[in-house]
Amino acid sequence: MIAHSPMLDLCGQGEDRETAISSLKEATQLFLVSCHERGTLDAVLKQSGFEADVSDDDSPESCGDVVEVTLPMTVSRHAAEACAH
Repeated sequence: MIAHSPMLDLCGQGEDRETAISSLKEATQLFLVSCHERGTLDAVLKQSGFEADVSDDDSPESCGDVVEVTLPMTVSRHAAEACAH
């Protein structure tokens, strides 16, 4: 099976649907973290058609299956202390 994210043009594959989706999630995480590290995340997301969502509505508009991807990011202690002042 193949899972595809047309907006980011990323794919994942696996023996079954669940494995393919898991592979796509991992590929998406790695891609987005890489973009963040290179300082291109905002530009890549805008170019892919993403917009900032400032609404209080948590339900995504769907044109197909929605897969949530958790990004492995934290705020450093130094940054958190700077924001507190």
